[in-house]
Amino acid sequence: SDVCSSDLLHAGTYGTGQLIDAALKQGARQIIVGAGGSASTDGGAGALQALGARLLDAQGQDIVAGNAGLAGLERIDCAPAVERLAGVTIRVANDVRNILTGASGAAAVFGPQKGARPWDIDLLDRNLRRYAAIAARECGMDVGSVPGSGAAGGLTAGLLLLGARMESGIDLVLDIAAFDRHLRVADLVLTGEGRIDGQSAGGKVISGVAARAAQAGVPVVALCGSVRGDQLTSLYALGLTAAFPILDAPASSIKAFARAATLVRRASESVVRLWLAARRPDSATGMQAKED
Repeated sequence: SDVCSSDLLHAGTYGTGQLIDAALKQGARQIIVGAGGSASTDGGAGALQALGARLLDAQGQDIVAGNAGLAGLERIDCAPAVERLAGVTIRVANDVRNILTGASGAAAVFGPQKGARPWDIDLLDRNLRRYAAIAARECGMDVGSVPGSGAAGGLTAGLLLLGARMESGIDLVLDIAAFDRHLRVADLVLTGEGRIDGQSAGGKVISGVAARAAQAGVPVVALCGSVRGDQLTSLYALGLTAAFPILDAPASSIKAFARAATLVRRASESVVRLWLAARRPDSATGMQAKED
C-alpha cells in the first residue's frame, strides 16, 4: 500500500503540551522536557497547539492532529504560546543530533522504529519539510536545520519556536545526579542501554557516562540487551572499557524482557567478580607463575 498508516499520521505531541501547561498552572518557572521515546512525527505541532499557538490551514481552521495536519498547514502564529511562557525557561533534554528533515531527519531515522515503511517515511518527511518552511517564513526561525531538532519526532523543533533551550540530555541528568562528585569515590562504573548500535556514540547514555568517567580515570563497563561489535570502536574512543550482552541463551524479546532483572544481576555479578579478581595484589604474580 502507498497509504501511510493512521497511527503514524495522527500520533501527535498534544499531550506533551498539556503536561507543560499543567506545570505552568502549578507555578513552574523552569520546565525540563525529555525529548525521546516518542510515537509521533508531528514536529511538535501538537504541543504548540496545546500551549495556545495557532497552526492554521488555508481556510483559517486549526489543522488536525499529527503529521497529517502538516500537509494542510498554511500559517503558524506562535505569539499566544510565547506570551503564555513569558518568564519561563524550558530546557529540552536531548541525546541526538538529528535534524528535522532529510536523510538524517526525524522520519528517516526514527520512523522505522515506529513502524514506518519507505513510502511512509517519504510522506512524513515531506510534511515536516512543509512545516519547517512555514515556520521559517512565519516565525523567522529555521528550526529544520538545527542539530537535535529531529528528536522525539521533531518535538524539539516545535519547542525551539517557543524559545526553549536545548541541552545534552545525558549531561543534564548526570549534573542533576551529581555524577562527577560520585565519580571521585568510585572505582568502577556499570552502565548500559537496550542495544549498542549506531546511535549509542551520538550523545546517548553510554557515551556520556564513558566520557565523564574517562576524564576521572574510572573504568566503565556497559551491560546491554544486545551489542553490535562493529559499533564499539567509537565508544572505546570515548572512554568505554568493555561491553557485554546480558543474554545467556537465545530468547525472544518477550522472554528476554521478562528475565531482564535476573539477567542484569547475573551479568553485573560476573563483571564485578572478574574486576575484583584482577585487583587482587597477587593476580599478576599468579598469572606469571602459570606462564612460567
